[in-house]
Amino acid sequence: RPRVSLDPPMSRNAPAPDRPAAADAAPRRSRAESEMRAVLDAAVDAVIIIDGRGLIETFNRAAERMFGFEADEILGQNISRLMPEPDRSNHDGYLETYLRTGRARIIGRGREVTAQHRDGSVFPVSLAVGRIDGDEPRFVGFLHDLSEHKRVEAAAHQAQERVAQFARLSTMGEMAA
Repeated sequence: RPRVSLDPPMSRNAPAPDRPAAADAAPRRSRAESEMRAVLDAAVDAVIIIDGRGLIETFNRAAERMFGFEADEILGQNISRLMPEPDRSNHDGYLETYLRTGRARIIGRGREVTAQHRDGSVFPVSLAVGRIDGDEPRFVGFLHDLSEHKRVEAAAHQAQERVAQFARLSTMGEMAA
């Protein structure tokens, strides 16, 4: 009969058997934090983590480029600072309602919203929000700037309108001839 072990298998990252686990916890935590920071900074889309009060805890490099704020300027600020009205005034209420009722309006669903740059300009973004499980409620948002997509879409629509107008003029010219 094969022997079954209830101990987790040893991995390359597991502490050596002769070293106490507590001695390895801090370096592992530091490494995990370094890896997470590298992942966040390599992301092409903005990643923002907020606490249950809406205060920004994490703001990656893509978010810095998208919104025009350095992370150290915006950390601890309310996420609503990155929104135009009326969302800016309503956001804390939405968050409180979710925490009180558990009814999600945006969590787990992607949607298009409007964001606000540091200079006050507004732009369209695709936003997906997830809840981070833990002792205190936290949320992660992934934002993709849709500005270029919207410009291309508008240019294609204008080109289509010009073609339709040309076709109408051509038909009218043929009828007159």
